[in-house]
Amino acid sequence: MFRLFLLLALLFPGQKIWAFQIDIEASQNVLHQTVVKYTLDDFSSLLLKAQVENVSVNGNKNVKLVILLPDIQEEKYAKKVSDQYPIYAVKDRSYQWTGRVDGNAYTLELKAYSYEGISAALYGLLQEVLGFSFYHPRESVIPDLSKFPFAKDFEYGSNPRFNKMGFHLHLMHPIELTEALLDEDFPNGEQRIKEYIDWLARNRQNYFEFNLLNSINLKKWIPYAQKWTAYMLERGIMPGADLSLNMKQQYAFKLYEYPPIKFRTKKKQVFKRVQQLAQIPWKYWNMEFSSTEFSSGNAKMKSKLRVYVHQLLRENKIQLAGREHVVKPETMVNKNAFQGLDLSDSLEKYRANFIHTVMFYTLNDSLAPVYGNKNLQHMRNKLLHEQEIKETWYHPESAYWITFDNTIPMFLTPYLNARLEDILYCDTQKVEGHLEFSSGWEWGYWLVDWSVANWSWSSEINGKKVEAYPTQYFDKIVKDQSARDFFLATSQLQDTIIKAQNLIQFLTAATVTDEMPFDKNLPLHPMPPYLYKDIRNKISLQVVDSLYQHTLPLLVKYDSLYQSYRSQLGEEVLRHPVVREMVESLDITALRARHRTATLKYLLQYRKASLENNSYMKNDALRYLEQAKKIRLQALEIVRDREANYRYPVEELAYQRPSKTVYNFGYLYTAHRLHFWEREEGQALNNKYTFRYQNIWDVLKIIGLK
Repeated sequence: MFRLFLLLALLFPGQKIWAFQIDIEASQNVLHQTVVKYTLDDFSSLLLKAQVENVSVNGNKNVKLVILLPDIQEEKYAKKVSDQYPIYAVKDRSYQWTGRVDGNAYTLELKAYSYEGISAALYGLLQEVLGFSFYHPRESVIPDLSKFPFAKDFEYGSNPRFNKMGFHLHLMHPIELTEALLDEDFPNGEQRIKEYIDWLARNRQNYFEFNLLNSINLKKWIPYAQKWTAYMLERGIMPGADLSLNMKQQYAFKLYEYPPIKFRTKKKQVFKRVQQLAQIPWKYWNMEFSSTEFSSGNAKMKSKLRVYVHQLLRENKIQLAGREHVVKPETMVNKNAFQGLDLSDSLEKYRANFIHTVMFYTLNDSLAPVYGNKNLQHMRNKLLHEQEIKETWYHPESAYWITFDNTIPMFLTPYLNARLEDILYCDTQKVEGHLEFSSGWEWGYWLVDWSVANWSWSSEINGKKVEAYPTQYFDKIVKDQSARDFFLATSQLQDTIIKAQNLIQFLTAATVTDEMPFDKNLPLHPMPPYLYKDIRNKISLQVVDSLYQHTLPLLVKYDSLYQSYRSQLGEEVLRHPVVREMVESLDITALRARHRTATLKYLLQYRKASLENNSYMKNDALRYLEQAKKIRLQALEIVRDREANYRYPVEELAYQRPSKTVYNFGYLYTAHRLHFWEREEGQALNNKYTFRYQNIWDVLKIIGLK
């Protein structure tokens, strides 16, 4: 047999000896559906890239593989979570494949209930059965299908865990698609957006939302947005907008300005802007009615405008939604504003609610010390309550840009475990929708988004449920067992020490709200029990000893255990680009722990020397800052290697540049310089612990006063 194929290869050089042909059989009714047409074109193109010889539609029946698509006469709608209140209905996207041997050919027959279900089924077949991995908008794994992939009969089916599932790209931050989505003159912007829309479709998502900002040129932007939002609908994806009534923060798009523009009343401004934006085929508006996420504003006035906005949106067939923040009402600036206010029942039952949580914490974690909370279980209770009375989605994060993860940078793998836990929990509670808050993809965070997209489906192959687990989609791409073992061990280490034992409180960097004067700091992310300025200047010898005994050993333990796992990983496995990216992202996270150890040792020895009036010990402490600098320079080498492999131009992501956001640099600007690492060294040395020290934030812009 081998000699025969060798002879054929010599006689017909360049021919695909093992290749086979595929014919897709479908009715003209199905083929004329736009969502099916786009998917079939993409499906065929991907198979040809995978070394399939030819893919035809209603063509040659004498082929190795025949794919039969159902002739859908009437599409079915997904089962509603509740009939007790109005809900935006979507099509049933579940599907089942049956594969069988038919003589010399193989037949794959699809059972689906909507055209969007056919699209999802074709992409599910590619990714869950045939070995494709659509892990990033600009990168995919294309398998070699030159050898026929089916040997025997099989069954494969999948059901969406949520009727609506998708991503919110947080364009208040200068991330990969911010300028493309908001600037009609951005070079190749439409192409970049369509890459992402295709990624959503390939990963079987049906919703895409992003922030509108007040910095857009509305007249020019609307025709631009109409083109690619139309493409979204053609691909089976609902467009959504995140905007505000009059939010002051971070250039949020406002429906009215105050003082008013051209002497128009608030109501007239709202009417004009709604009518302008309604030229775009939005399905949802995720509206912020407060002036900031820490206040509710003039509640009576805004409730009247809310009713008016709701009326206008219903006339334009747009579903109103709102985000529920993690800040508890009693901690808001005007916490009593809504007491005694009679909000319209008809409005509330028609308004979808997006229950938002932050960082890598789950709805059920006992410890989540963020935004002044002990945990986020009040958001879980809110979700369970709200879905009894209105359409409710869960809205967690896959990255938290400001001084928590990719800004520093660190790759925090607890996001994987947390997002899976919450998805499975929300599935059991029959939550209507899942909307992931995405804030950047580099430094490994694409893996969180890709995993979430796939975990949003529940699949069976040959009667066996496909079990979901946190490192599942790393394992899908990476076949080397040593790399898999390393990634699993490191992920478990981070879950145990960084999250459960709260080491994260020492790994985050200080942000403006941490360093406000007069002890008015707002604890947005996990914070140490003592401010660093107090460790240097105020704490007692007893506290110094406690930090020596408990905090420093935990930092050292994390770094030491990580290095033990890392030492078992051979250098040859780093040739795999995904392995190299993940290892470098985890390496720099360990270096972050080592850097914090060094700066903390300096502060503790300096304080102890001050308490004991020991000038020699105080001067000797400087060696720890020298160590911190060496660690930072070592980490910078990793940054440079990663920057050479960013999927979008490094000049956009990591340098200073103009932006539609309040930040005139890319979201990885602080990572490029290791800004926070160097700042912490300078703070320790110079005793400078105000937000103005080496400040990169335009605070007045951010809070809306400029």
